[in-house]
Amino acid sequence: MSIQKLKITHVRNLKSIILEPSASINLFSGHNGSGKTSLLEAIYFLGLTRSFRTNKMLSFISESHQNCSVYGKIVHNSNIMDLGVSRTINNKQKIKIEGVTRQSVAELAHYLPIQLIHPDSFTCLQAAPSIRRKILDWGVFYHHPQFGVIWKMMYLSLKHRNALLRSKRYTQIELDTWTKTFLESATQIHILRMQYIAQLIPEFKHIIYSETKLQSIDITYYPGWNDITDLRHVLASNQSKDMALGYTTAGPQRADLKITYQGRLASDILSRGQQKILVCALKVAQGKLFEKTHKQRCVFLVDDLPAELDPEHCEQFINMINPLFSQFWLTAINTEQLQPFFSKKTIKMFHVEHGAINN
Repeated sequence: MSIQKLKITHVRNLKSIILEPSASINLFSGHNGSGKTSLLEAIYFLGLTRSFRTNKMLSFISESHQNCSVYGKIVHNSNIMDLGVSRTINNKQKIKIEGVTRQSVAELAHYLPIQLIHPDSFTCLQAAPSIRRKILDWGVFYHHPQFGVIWKMMYLSLKHRNALLRSKRYTQIELDTWTKTFLESATQIHILRMQYIAQLIPEFKHIIYSETKLQSIDITYYPGWNDITDLRHVLASNQSKDMALGYTTAGPQRADLKITYQGRLASDILSRGQQKILVCALKVAQGKLFEKTHKQRCVFLVDDLPAELDPEHCEQFINMINPLFSQFWLTAINTEQLQPFFSKKTIKMFHVEHGAINN
């Protein structure tokens, strides 16, 4: 997948924008506050109907306007498709795929898989496990088409189970019913995650070992319970504790990815620059695996790379992405330092100033 044409209307400080990007590398330069990040935010909105910067649509929509919209003409399986997303200040959204109104964000995301690398991404090694679960589940979602449905069922049953635990007024039959439903979907999610991570780890290690000086890097998948013990037995033995706490303490909702260096958590011993390049390698590995398994591209949004990585790590990152066929949108105050690193790529350069984009 790649974006062939992009139209943005009433998003933050951006003027009405129409772009025809390169299918490979797109570099956007401009001063802070010029609208570079807002451009990436608009593309993210097209793929997921939300911003990666805020939950408040009032700040996402341009001042004095009632709604915003982003339209994209994309290449999907060698076919040209139209995607459109709009939202009002009252948070009413509309999704259109090929001119037909849809309700499913998952369907939209299927047509425009987006990998985001921005300043908050680099904190994921030190952040809460939920952040790393999102990274993992991005890959599982695209790797296994049934994952989205199973995931919804798991969280629905978890919600009901937790509600019973909090109420402390339930019959064992009621609890067993929701525990059974939760257990079935949780087990399936665990299996799909294990299958995906088994394919991701070799890609990740190959990239790290090829492009950086870091060796003895490993990823450990923690499923959310001691997987030596069957989850059914864990839930049974934890019932008293779960009832006291009012929530389910074991299951895939507590899964985690742990990246280690020489057997210790990378976040404990590596420099910030080294941690950032590990995060980049993980995202690139996911993009590479996506290309191999789907014979398709994904869209990478990379915000202000030179501000986050020193020149050595910038070069390492670009060496990582050079073999990929994905479409890249990269921003920087000055993109000239990035351009020489790209080999045999079709590059389009744009300048962003006061919300206007020129090439």
